[in-house]
Amino acid sequence: MYKWLENIDLSSFSAQIEDFVNHLVDPASLMIPDDPVFVSYRQFEQLRLMSANSLQEMSKQMEESRQFIAKAPHDKSEIALVVQNNNTDKPYETELKNILRFLVEDGKDKAQIRMICNAINGGLIMAHMAAKQNAEAAMAIINRIKQIGDKNVAPLVDEYWKILQSSDKTSGFKLLPQYLEELITQQAVELESHRKKLRDDGGEDLTKEEVICPLTRQVINASNSLATQSHATQFMMLIVVLAQLAKIKNSELDEFISSQDNDYVNKCFELLQQYVKDPKQLLFTEQQHEFLNQLGMNKVLQQWQTQNIHEHSAVKTEDKEPSNQESISLAGVKDIEIDSVEKHQHSPSACRFFKLTPKSNEGTEKTLSYTP
Repeated sequence: MYKWLENIDLSSFSAQIEDFVNHLVDPASLMIPDDPVFVSYRQFEQLRLMSANSLQEMSKQMEESRQFIAKAPHDKSEIALVVQNNNTDKPYETELKNILRFLVEDGKDKAQIRMICNAINGGLIMAHMAAKQNAEAAMAIINRIKQIGDKNVAPLVDEYWKILQSSDKTSGFKLLPQYLEELITQQAVELESHRKKLRDDGGEDLTKEEVICPLTRQVINASNSLATQSHATQFMMLIVVLAQLAKIKNSELDEFISSQDNDYVNKCFELLQQYVKDPKQLLFTEQQHEFLNQLGMNKVLQQWQTQNIHEHSAVKTEDKEPSNQESISLAGVKDIEIDSVEKHQHSPSACRFFKLTPKSNEGTEKTLSYTP
Protein backbone atom coordinates (compact mmCIF):
# COMPACT_ATOMS: atom_id res chain seq x y z
CA MET A 1 0.00 0.00 0.00
CA TYR A 2 1.24 3.51 -0.76
CA LYS A 3 2.39 5.48 2.27
CA TRP A 4 -0.03 8.33 1.69
CA LEU A 5 -2.92 5.85 2.01
CA GLU A 6 -1.91 4.51 5.41
CA ASN A 7 -4.17 6.81 7.42
CA ILE A 8 -7.24 6.62 5.17
CA ASP A 9 -10.24 5.01 6.82
CA LEU A 10 -13.21 4.19 4.58
CA SER A 11 -15.10 2.20 7.19
CA SER A 12 -17.97 4.69 6.98
CA PHE A 13 -18.47 3.56 3.35
CA SER A 14 -18.25 -0.16 4.09
CA ALA A 15 -22.00 -0.78 3.88
CA GLN A 16 -22.31 0.87 0.45
CA ILE A 17 -19.22 -0.89 -0.88
CA GLU A 18 -20.30 -4.31 0.37
CA ASP A 19 -23.78 -3.82 -1.07
CA PHE A 20 -22.27 -3.09 -4.48
CA VAL A 21 -19.88 -6.04 -4.19
CA ASN A 22 -22.86 -8.32 -3.54
CA HIS A 23 -24.48 -7.04 -6.73
CA LEU A 24 -21.34 -7.99 -8.67
CA VAL A 25 -22.07 -11.70 -8.27
CA ASP A 26 -23.01 -13.09 -11.69
CA PRO A 27 -26.39 -14.91 -11.50
CA ALA A 28 -25.16 -17.67 -13.82
CA SER A 29 -21.83 -18.55 -12.22
CA LEU A 30 -22.68 -17.23 -8.72
CA MET A 31 -19.22 -15.64 -8.67
CA ILE A 32 -17.82 -12.15 -9.19
CA PRO A 33 -16.86 -12.08 -12.89
CA ASP A 34 -13.23 -11.75 -13.88
CA ASP A 35 -14.35 -10.54 -17.32
CA PRO A 36 -16.67 -7.67 -16.33
CA VAL A 37 -18.45 -5.30 -18.69
CA PHE A 38 -20.65 -2.30 -17.98
CA VAL A 39 -24.24 -3.21 -18.80
CA SER A 40 -25.65 -0.88 -21.44
CA TYR A 41 -29.42 -0.81 -20.93
CA ARG A 42 -31.86 0.47 -23.52
CA GLN A 43 -33.90 2.57 -21.05
CA PHE A 44 -32.31 1.94 -17.67
CA GLU A 45 -29.73 4.09 -15.92
CA GLN A 46 -28.55 1.74 -13.16
CA LEU A 47 -24.81 1.10 -13.04
CA ARG A 48 -24.23 -2.63 -13.15
CA LEU A 49 -21.44 -5.01 -14.13
CA MET A 50 -21.92 -8.40 -15.76
CA SER A 51 -19.70 -11.20 -17.03
CA ALA A 52 -18.78 -10.79 -20.70
CA ASN A 53 -19.02 -14.55 -21.08
CA SER A 54 -22.55 -14.59 -19.66
CA LEU A 55 -23.56 -11.79 -22.01
CA GLN A 56 -22.04 -13.61 -25.00
CA GLU A 57 -23.91 -16.77 -24.01
CA MET A 58 -27.16 -14.80 -23.83
CA SER A 59 -26.44 -13.35 -27.28
CA LYS A 60 -25.78 -16.85 -28.57
CA GLN A 61 -29.13 -18.04 -27.24
CA MET A 62 -30.86 -15.09 -28.90
CA GLU A 63 -29.23 -15.97 -32.20
CA GLU A 64 -30.32 -19.61 -31.85
CA SER A 65 -33.89 -18.39 -31.32
CA ARG A 66 -33.67 -16.25 -34.45
CA GLN A 67 -32.43 -19.20 -36.47
CA PHE A 68 -35.19 -21.44 -35.09
CA ILE A 69 -37.84 -18.89 -36.05
CA ALA A 70 -36.30 -18.34 -39.49
CA LYS A 71 -36.43 -22.07 -40.30
CA ALA A 72 -40.01 -22.61 -39.14
CA PRO A 73 -41.82 -21.22 -42.24
CA HIS A 74 -39.86 -23.63 -44.47
CA ASP A 75 -40.72 -26.70 -42.39
CA LYS A 76 -43.71 -28.36 -44.04
CA SER A 77 -43.49 -31.32 -41.64
CA GLU A 78 -43.89 -29.06 -38.56
CA ILE A 79 -41.59 -31.40 -36.60
CA ALA A 80 -38.25 -30.97 -38.42
CA LEU A 81 -36.83 -28.59 -35.80
CA VAL A 82 -37.51 -30.80 -32.77
CA VAL A 83 -36.94 -34.18 -34.38
CA GLN A 84 -33.25 -33.33 -34.83
CA ASN A 85 -32.43 -33.38 -31.12
CA ASN A 86 -31.90 -36.65 -29.30
CA ASN A 87 -33.61 -35.70 -26.04
CA THR A 88 -35.99 -38.52 -25.18
CA ASP A 89 -37.40 -39.93 -21.97
CA LYS A 90 -37.17 -43.62 -22.94
CA PRO A 91 -35.02 -45.67 -25.36
CA TYR A 92 -37.95 -46.70 -27.57
CA GLU A 93 -38.82 -43.01 -28.10
CA THR A 94 -35.43 -42.61 -29.77
CA GLU A 95 -36.47 -45.33 -32.25
CA LEU A 96 -39.79 -43.62 -32.87
CA LYS A 97 -37.99 -40.35 -33.46
CA ASN A 98 -35.66 -42.06 -35.96
CA ILE A 99 -38.71 -43.22 -37.95
CA LEU A 100 -40.14 -39.70 -38.00
CA ARG A 101 -36.76 -38.17 -38.83
CA PHE A 102 -36.51 -40.47 -41.84
CA LEU A 103 -39.92 -39.30 -43.10
CA VAL A 104 -38.92 -35.65 -42.65
CA GLU A 105 -35.66 -36.13 -44.53
CA ASP A 106 -37.61 -37.97 -47.26
CA GLY A 107 -39.51 -34.72 -47.88
CA LYS A 108 -42.88 -35.69 -46.47
CA ASP A 109 -45.18 -32.95 -45.19
CA LYS A 110 -47.25 -33.10 -42.00
CA ALA A 111 -50.31 -34.63 -43.68
CA GLN A 112 -48.27 -37.33 -45.42
CA ILE A 113 -46.36 -38.19 -42.25
CA ARG A 114 -49.58 -38.39 -40.28
CA MET A 115 -51.19 -40.69 -42.89
CA ILE A 116 -48.16 -43.04 -43.02
CA CYS A 117 -47.90 -43.23 -39.22
CA ASN A 118 -51.60 -44.06 -38.86
CA ALA A 119 -51.42 -46.73 -41.56
CA ILE A 120 -48.30 -48.39 -40.15
CA ASN A 121 -49.58 -48.24 -36.58
CA GLY A 122 -53.09 -49.57 -37.42
CA GLY A 123 -51.73 -52.48 -39.47
CA LEU A 124 -49.06 -53.51 -36.98
CA ILE A 125 -51.42 -53.33 -34.02
CA MET A 126 -53.64 -55.78 -35.90
CA ALA A 127 -50.61 -57.96 -36.68
CA HIS A 128 -49.50 -57.82 -33.06
CA MET A 129 -52.87 -59.11 -31.90
CA ALA A 130 -52.91 -61.84 -34.61
CA ALA A 131 -49.41 -62.98 -33.72
CA LYS A 132 -50.64 -64.25 -30.36
CA GLN A 133 -52.66 -66.94 -32.19
CA ASN A 134 -51.16 -67.22 -35.67
CA ALA A 135 -47.64 -66.03 -36.50
CA GLU A 136 -48.10 -66.63 -40.24
CA ALA A 137 -51.21 -64.48 -40.35
CA ALA A 138 -49.34 -61.75 -38.56
CA MET A 139 -46.50 -61.84 -41.11
CA ALA A 140 -48.99 -61.68 -43.95
CA ILE A 141 -50.44 -58.48 -42.51
CA ILE A 142 -46.96 -57.00 -42.12
CA ASN A 143 -46.03 -57.75 -45.74
CA ARG A 144 -49.21 -56.09 -46.99
CA ILE A 145 -48.40 -53.01 -44.96
CA LYS A 146 -44.96 -52.81 -46.57
CA GLN A 147 -46.60 -52.55 -49.98
CA ILE A 148 -48.57 -49.48 -48.97
CA GLY A 149 -46.99 -46.28 -50.24
CA ASP A 150 -43.45 -46.02 -51.61
CA LYS A 151 -40.65 -48.49 -51.06
CA ASN A 152 -39.03 -46.33 -48.39
CA VAL A 153 -41.85 -47.17 -45.98
CA ALA A 154 -40.95 -50.89 -45.78
CA PRO A 155 -37.90 -50.46 -43.50
CA LEU A 156 -39.99 -48.31 -41.18
CA VAL A 157 -42.54 -51.08 -40.83
CA ASP A 158 -39.83 -53.47 -39.67
CA GLU A 159 -38.46 -50.91 -37.20
CA TYR A 160 -41.85 -50.18 -35.69
CA TRP A 161 -42.65 -53.90 -35.48
CA LYS A 162 -39.49 -54.41 -33.39
CA ILE A 163 -40.57 -51.61 -31.08
CA LEU A 164 -44.00 -53.13 -30.58
CA GLN A 165 -42.52 -56.53 -29.91
CA SER A 166 -39.75 -55.53 -27.52
CA SER A 167 -40.95 -52.48 -25.61
CA ASP A 168 -42.67 -52.44 -22.25
CA LYS A 169 -46.15 -51.17 -23.00
CA THR A 170 -47.44 -51.08 -19.45
CA SER A 171 -46.12 -47.66 -18.35
CA GLY A 172 -47.30 -44.87 -20.60
CA PHE A 173 -46.20 -46.43 -23.87
CA LYS A 174 -46.61 -44.05 -26.83
CA LEU A 175 -47.75 -45.33 -30.20
CA LEU A 176 -46.22 -43.78 -33.32
CA PRO A 177 -49.19 -41.49 -34.19
CA GLN A 178 -49.38 -40.35 -30.58
CA TYR A 179 -45.67 -39.53 -30.52
CA LEU A 180 -45.99 -37.64 -33.81
CA GLU A 181 -48.72 -35.39 -32.39
CA GLU A 182 -46.64 -34.82 -29.29
CA LEU A 183 -43.71 -33.57 -31.39
CA ILE A 184 -45.98 -31.33 -33.47
CA THR A 185 -47.21 -29.70 -30.26
CA GLN A 186 -43.69 -29.50 -28.84
CA GLN A 187 -42.37 -27.64 -31.88
CA ALA A 188 -45.29 -25.18 -31.78
CA VAL A 189 -44.64 -24.49 -28.09
CA GLU A 190 -40.89 -24.04 -28.64
CA LEU A 191 -41.52 -21.74 -31.57
CA GLU A 192 -43.68 -19.46 -29.44
CA SER A 193 -41.10 -19.60 -26.64
CA HIS A 194 -38.35 -18.45 -29.03
CA ARG A 195 -40.56 -15.61 -30.25
CA LYS A 196 -41.10 -14.46 -26.68
CA LYS A 197 -37.35 -14.49 -26.05
CA LEU A 198 -36.95 -11.96 -28.84
CA ARG A 199 -39.53 -9.56 -27.43
CA ASP A 200 -39.32 -7.31 -24.41
CA ASP A 201 -42.03 -7.26 -21.75
CA GLY A 202 -43.87 -4.60 -23.73
CA GLY A 203 -44.04 -6.84 -26.81
CA GLU A 204 -41.44 -4.89 -28.79
CA ASP A 205 -39.01 -6.95 -30.87
CA LEU A 206 -35.33 -6.94 -29.89
CA THR A 207 -32.66 -5.93 -32.37
CA LYS A 208 -29.82 -8.32 -33.21
CA GLU A 209 -27.59 -6.50 -30.70
CA GLU A 210 -30.04 -6.75 -27.81
CA VAL A 211 -30.78 -9.32 -25.11
CA ILE A 212 -33.04 -9.40 -22.05
CA CYS A 213 -31.42 -9.07 -18.61
CA PRO A 214 -32.48 -12.14 -16.58
CA LEU A 215 -32.56 -10.10 -13.34
CA THR A 216 -34.12 -6.78 -14.26
CA ARG A 217 -35.98 -7.89 -17.44
CA GLN A 218 -34.57 -4.73 -18.99
CA VAL A 219 -33.24 -4.68 -22.56
CA ILE A 220 -29.43 -4.77 -22.83
CA ASN A 221 -27.42 -3.72 -25.85
CA ALA A 222 -24.91 -6.59 -25.83
CA SER A 223 -22.67 -5.05 -28.48
CA ASN A 224 -22.26 -1.76 -26.60
CA SER A 225 -21.79 -3.59 -23.30
CA LEU A 226 -19.05 -5.89 -24.58
CA ALA A 227 -17.15 -2.86 -25.89
CA THR A 228 -16.65 -1.63 -22.30
CA GLN A 229 -14.70 -4.61 -20.96
CA SER A 230 -11.34 -2.85 -20.57
CA HIS A 231 -12.90 0.09 -18.70
CA ALA A 232 -15.06 -2.20 -16.57
CA THR A 233 -11.98 -4.22 -15.61
CA GLN A 234 -10.30 -1.03 -14.37
CA PHE A 235 -13.47 -0.04 -12.53
CA MET A 236 -13.52 -3.42 -10.81
CA MET A 237 -9.89 -2.95 -9.74
CA LEU A 238 -10.75 0.37 -8.10
CA ILE A 239 -13.69 -1.26 -6.32
CA VAL A 240 -11.25 -3.84 -4.94
CA VAL A 241 -9.03 -1.02 -3.63
CA LEU A 242 -11.94 0.75 -1.94
CA ALA A 243 -13.01 -2.55 -0.38
CA GLN A 244 -9.48 -3.05 0.91
CA LEU A 245 -9.34 0.46 2.38
CA ALA A 246 -12.74 -0.10 4.01
CA LYS A 247 -11.45 -3.42 5.43
CA ILE A 248 -14.45 -5.32 4.09
CA LYS A 249 -14.66 -9.05 4.77
CA ASN A 250 -16.65 -10.56 1.92
CA SER A 251 -16.37 -14.23 0.95
CA GLU A 252 -17.25 -13.66 -2.74
CA LEU A 253 -14.71 -10.85 -3.00
CA ASP A 254 -12.04 -12.89 -1.21
CA GLU A 255 -12.70 -15.79 -3.57
CA PHE A 256 -12.47 -13.47 -6.56
CA ILE A 257 -9.13 -12.02 -5.42
CA SER A 258 -7.72 -15.48 -4.70
CA SER A 259 -8.53 -16.52 -8.27
CA GLN A 260 -6.44 -13.67 -9.70
CA ASP A 261 -2.67 -13.40 -10.13
CA ASN A 262 -0.61 -13.01 -6.96
CA ASP A 263 0.15 -9.37 -7.72
CA TYR A 264 -3.44 -8.47 -8.59
CA VAL A 265 -4.09 -6.33 -5.49
CA ASN A 266 -0.78 -4.50 -5.99
CA LYS A 267 -1.83 -3.73 -9.56
CA CYS A 268 -5.12 -2.41 -8.23
CA PHE A 269 -3.28 0.04 -5.96
CA GLU A 270 -1.00 1.04 -8.86
CA LEU A 271 -4.12 1.85 -10.88
CA LEU A 272 -5.45 3.93 -7.98
CA GLN A 273 -2.18 5.89 -7.99
CA GLN A 274 -2.77 6.70 -11.66
CA TYR A 275 -6.41 7.56 -11.05
CA VAL A 276 -5.83 10.09 -8.26
CA LYS A 277 -3.23 11.92 -10.36
CA ASP A 278 -5.77 12.45 -13.13
CA PRO A 279 -9.16 10.72 -12.88
CA LYS A 280 -10.02 11.68 -16.46
CA GLN A 281 -7.25 9.51 -17.88
CA LEU A 282 -9.46 6.49 -17.11
CA LEU A 283 -12.29 6.86 -19.56
CA PHE A 284 -15.18 6.40 -17.17
CA THR A 285 -18.48 8.16 -17.66
CA GLU A 286 -19.55 10.93 -15.32
CA GLN A 287 -21.96 8.49 -13.68
CA GLN A 288 -19.17 5.98 -13.07
CA HIS A 289 -16.88 8.64 -11.55
CA GLU A 290 -19.71 9.80 -9.32
CA PHE A 291 -20.46 6.24 -8.24
CA LEU A 292 -16.83 5.76 -7.17
CA ASN A 293 -17.07 8.97 -5.17
CA GLN A 294 -20.18 7.68 -3.41
CA LEU A 295 -18.15 4.65 -2.36
CA GLY A 296 -15.40 6.79 -0.80
CA MET A 297 -13.16 7.71 -3.74
CA ASN A 298 -13.72 11.41 -3.07
CA LYS A 299 -12.10 10.94 0.35
CA VAL A 300 -9.13 9.23 -1.30
CA LEU A 301 -8.80 12.10 -3.78
CA GLN A 302 -8.89 14.64 -0.94
CA GLN A 303 -6.10 12.78 0.84
CA TRP A 304 -4.02 12.77 -2.34
CA GLN A 305 -4.55 16.51 -2.85
CA THR A 306 -3.64 17.21 0.76
CA GLN A 307 -0.47 15.15 0.37
CA ASN A 308 0.44 17.06 -2.80
CA ILE A 309 -0.08 20.44 -1.13
CA HIS A 310 2.11 19.33 1.75
CA GLU A 311 4.88 18.14 -0.57
CA HIS A 312 4.82 21.26 -2.72
CA SER A 313 4.96 23.51 0.32
CA ALA A 314 8.13 21.83 1.55
CA VAL A 315 11.21 23.95 0.79
CA LYS A 316 14.72 22.72 0.00
CA THR A 317 17.80 24.62 1.04
CA GLU A 318 19.60 26.18 -1.93
CA ASP A 319 23.38 26.16 -1.75
CA LYS A 320 25.09 29.40 -2.71
CA GLU A 321 28.64 29.41 -3.98
CA PRO A 322 30.61 32.49 -2.85
CA SER A 323 31.60 34.73 -5.77
CA ASN A 324 35.20 35.73 -6.52
CA GLN A 325 34.38 39.27 -5.51
CA GLU A 326 32.96 38.30 -2.14
CA SER A 327 35.13 37.57 0.84
CA ILE A 328 32.55 35.83 2.97
CA SER A 329 33.89 33.02 5.07
CA LEU A 330 32.35 29.53 5.04
CA ALA A 331 31.18 30.06 8.54
CA GLY A 332 29.43 33.23 7.45
CA VAL A 333 27.66 31.43 4.62
CA LYS A 334 26.40 28.81 7.07
CA ASP A 335 25.07 31.53 9.34
CA ILE A 336 23.20 33.10 6.39
CA GLU A 337 21.62 29.77 5.48
CA ILE A 338 20.48 29.10 9.00
CA ASP A 339 19.10 32.60 9.30
CA SER A 340 17.27 32.28 5.98
CA VAL A 341 15.60 29.04 7.05
CA GLU A 342 14.44 30.67 10.24
CA LYS A 343 13.01 33.55 8.24
CA HIS A 344 11.19 31.13 6.00
CA GLN A 345 9.37 29.74 8.96
CA HIS A 346 7.93 33.20 9.63
CA SER A 347 7.72 34.60 6.08
CA PRO A 348 6.13 32.77 3.11
CA SER A 349 7.98 35.01 0.65
CA ALA A 350 11.25 33.33 1.56
CA CYS A 351 10.07 30.17 -0.20
CA ARG A 352 11.04 31.73 -3.52
CA PHE A 353 14.68 31.68 -2.61
CA PHE A 354 15.40 28.85 -0.18
CA LYS A 355 14.17 25.31 0.15
CA LEU A 356 14.56 22.95 3.04
CA THR A 357 16.52 19.82 2.27
CA PRO A 358 14.79 16.71 3.67
CA LYS A 359 16.83 14.47 5.92
CA SER A 360 18.34 11.52 4.10
CA ASN A 361 17.33 9.03 6.78
CA GLU A 362 13.60 9.80 6.32
CA GLY A 363 13.53 8.40 2.75
CA THR A 364 11.49 9.63 -0.16
CA GLU A 365 10.09 6.39 -1.54
CA LYS A 366 6.27 6.36 -1.67
CA THR A 367 5.49 2.77 -2.40
CA LEU A 368 5.57 -0.28 -0.21
CA SER A 369 4.75 -3.83 -1.16
CA TYR A 370 1.17 -4.80 -0.40
CA THR A 371 0.15 -8.13 1.01
CA PRO A 372 -3.55 -8.86 0.61
